[in-house]
Amino acid sequence: MEESQKIILSESSDWDAWLCAVKIRALQLGTWDLIDPAKESKPREIARPSPPECLQGDENSETHQKHLVKWQIYQIQMEQYQLQQRDLGSISDFILQRVSPYWLSRLMLLAKSHHPLEILRILHERMTPTHYERIHLSQSEPIKVDKMPKGPKESTVYEWLDAWDMIEARSRWSRDEIWRDFLAARLEMLDEKWYKENKSAVDKDWNTRELIDNYRRHWRDSRALDLCKYGYVRTTPEES
Repeated sequence: MEESQKIILSESSDWDAWLCAVKIRALQLGTWDLIDPAKESKPREIARPSPPECLQGDENSETHQKHLVKWQIYQIQMEQYQLQQRDLGSISDFILQRVSPYWLSRLMLLAKSHHPLEILRILHERMTPTHYERIHLSQSEPIKVDKMPKGPKESTVYEWLDAWDMIEARSRWSRDEIWRDFLAARLEMLDEKWYKENKSAVDKDWNTRELIDNYRRHWRDSRALDLCKYGYVRTTPEES
């Protein structure tokens, strides 16, 4: 991640986006299950293995051969342990490089180790926005339906859906039925068949996240089908 794109944790309003960045990096390293601050119990890590005792005697004996197998198992276990420790150290560095100087100094006083789970638990306890803080944050930038992204041109569908992803995230704590606005955003101009099929969502228990993901899957499938059937992507669904 470039320096200009870093999300620095300095106040509670930064928490959700900041934790999302940490989670993405931890998932890449395969360590999220070990550092998720929402878990009550500490996940079990790979323990540092103990080497087998040294063995003297005939190298061709059965006892020596068994010892050799134990040594090979130890080497494999040690490699797994070292890889996990390296990845935990990497995510720890990632976290510490993305907190404000104030919180870095606070962590030096509060944390008993540099383990990322302990660091995240300290920050989670102190920085997670309360329910009413989230509502206030969402209302501080009121969402105007008339300024929401309208139906896109074909070349910008993905950017358009990404914009709706951001709107859904911002509105999650203040507007439970924003998916109605998504359906009203001239989708009939984009794909009339899909729009008519999902217009009935008004009478269903839809949420915006499901609707956006539903359309994204539909859009990708329709493009793939066109490429297989026609060798190109049709301008409109009715084109033959």
